[in-house]
Formats: sequence, C-alpha cells, structure tokens
Amino acid sequence: MDAATEPLLEENKFYCFQCGKCTSVCPVASYDERFNPRLIVLTALFGDRSSLAAQDSPIWLCTTCYNCHEHCPQDVSPIDVIYNIKNLAARMGTAPETCEQVAQAIIKTGFATQVGGSVNSRRKRLGLPEIEEVKTDELAALLEP
Repeated sequence: MDAATEPLLEENKFYCFQCGKCTSVCPVASYDERFNPRLIVLTALFGDRSSLAAQDSPIWLCTTCYNCHEHCPQDVSPIDVIYNIKNLAARMGTAPETCEQVAQAIIKTGFATQVGGSVNSRRKRLGLPEIEEVKTDELAALLEP
C-alpha cells in the first residue's frame, strides 16, 4: 500500500459525531481560526488527502498538547488523525521544509535545536547540569532502511 492509498483513519475515528469538544479545548484553535481539529477529522473522513497533507495545511499548527485526545467523548483522538496526516505528508514529500531540517538536526546532533554555550552557561547559573553531547550512532542505526 502506498502513501496515496493508505488509510488516514483507524476504525474508531469514524465514531466522530462532530460535537466540537476537541476544538473547544484546543489552545491553537482559540488563537488561530485556521486550526480546527473537528474540521480536520471531518476532512479526513471525507478523504481529502491533498488539502490535509499540503505544506500550508493547518495540521502543522498543532502543538500536540493532547487536549483533544483527553476530552473526546468518542475516543476518536484527533491528535492521532493529525499524526497520521503528518506522517503521510512526510512520505509524500509534501511536509514543510522545516520538518526535514529538524529531522536532520535530530539525526546529526540528537537535538531539534542547536545547543550552544549560552544554553549551558544559563543552566550553570540555574544550578543545572550541562547538556551533554548525544551519541547519535544508535539513532542512526535505528533509522537505517
């Protein structure tokens, strides 16, 4: 099965009755009208892959706070739908370029962002241990095809 035909939803996702609870508890939806977990699930139910997996899709606004998952009365978990769509976009090559950049940074350094001397200086002032270099050989082995 290829990315264009694989299912976006597990069977329980069809139980969504569009109550809107996920959207009402979503911090992103309260600040950005483009992001609406209820509409994302509905669009997935209708199978509109091209708009959901696009670089400018609202799925990329999700902060993965899991509020939608915790409050869904039907155990649909819109976050799972969003994860599936993001994974589909990555396989289709339609994820934003920044996603690839972050993935490559993690593979190379073990961190999503660069950890410089100023971070460790601040940690030292706060009485925290320095961030040590991550051994990425195990990660590289896991990611090999």
